[in-house]
Amino acid sequence: MDKKSTASAAVLLFAGICAVVTGSIIVLPLTPVVRILVWTAGGVLILVSLVRLIASVTHKKASHIAVIPVLGITVFFALFSFSARDKIRSLFSIRKEGRGIYSMTYYGDAMTDEALDAGLMTPEDFSDWIRRKEFYNFPYRYEDPQNGCSAFTSSSDKGGILFGFNFDAPETGVSTLIVYTHPSDGYASMATVPLGQVFGTEGYDPDLPDARLLMLSAPYIINDGINEAGLGITSLQLKIGETHQDNGKPDVTGSCLLKRAILDHCATVEEAVELISHYDVHSHKGVSFHFFICDRTGKAVVVEWFGNEMSVVEADACTNSALAPEHLGEGSVDERLPTLQQTLEESSGILSAAQARKLLNAVSQEGYTNWSSLYDLDRLTLSICLNEEYGNAYCFELSGR
Repeated sequence: MDKKSTASAAVLLFAGICAVVTGSIIVLPLTPVVRILVWTAGGVLILVSLVRLIASVTHKKASHIAVIPVLGITVFFALFSFSARDKIRSLFSIRKEGRGIYSMTYYGDAMTDEALDAGLMTPEDFSDWIRRKEFYNFPYRYEDPQNGCSAFTSSSDKGGILFGFNFDAPETGVSTLIVYTHPSDGYASMATVPLGQVFGTEGYDPDLPDARLLMLSAPYIINDGINEAGLGITSLQLKIGETHQDNGKPDVTGSCLLKRAILDHCATVEEAVELISHYDVHSHKGVSFHFFICDRTGKAVVVEWFGNEMSVVEADACTNSALAPEHLGEGSVDERLPTLQQTLEESSGILSAAQARKLLNAVSQEGYTNWSSLYDLDRLTLSICLNEEYGNAYCFELSGR
């Protein structure tokens, strides 16, 4: 190989190294797909340049030298595909169920227990943890959605227990994901994820490859859901200032990780409350939240935090105001909670599915209700209506193993 060829090989090598370094700079605003393409281009340039340089030194044909890196690349991608097989299966399971609604089965086990043990106190800690564990250090942004919401539970006129929930937030029309999980050491579950709100509504298109990659974090950012044991849970915003507990227990930020752990490991309200009690809870953005938890025995509670104390109140409905006796009514007070309570009282706590959907409609907030979920805790079904279109429901079913 002459000097000119050697120089061109050196230029290719330099360009390849620059591409790999560029793709590795986390602060650059590159999407995951673009970053992978940059890395791939850099890797190809480096391999081509090395083949040409080795050929010049050994005086062998470049085609013969190329066999070695080609085999290396093949082995690398085979090993990567094997290690990431659950992520790949999860991505290929994504289905568009209708306009603005998707479903995905998350294969493998979410690392919820590890996350809870990590002492994540802020949304930034949470995002960084997901970035490291799920995305091989790709940039990842998580937005804790600000929401209103209503929740209730009642007996069904067909037997069993119903769990209704409205997800109310300013950004209507964003996409919703139903994520299924089947942990090896826990309960199968299905839950909702407000895709546009947690990933940023501007420019988020679930049909693009970049956006679908982000769905791999869905098990960690759920909103409302049920598990195969017949337990249901959601969280609702409380405008009573931030919660920052300091009882010497492991720290957890926001509501999502606790909801994930509860769906994975708890069969009853009592078990869920016990799990929550082992953590110091932190909220952010100037607000707090409370949990609404119900199970197929008909028991339902609201869990709240005031300072270092945790409050547990039995209630069959809640919205965005506190229910703890010492703080009753704190937060956002409106007619939704009285409407829920009155309807449940007048019906003796027994509703048909049609009546439950009518109640969700009655407490919806025009222009704010992104979806209305109606779960059956015995039949393990979900009927969900988007954007206050109560005549158009999408139906899902949770199977066990």
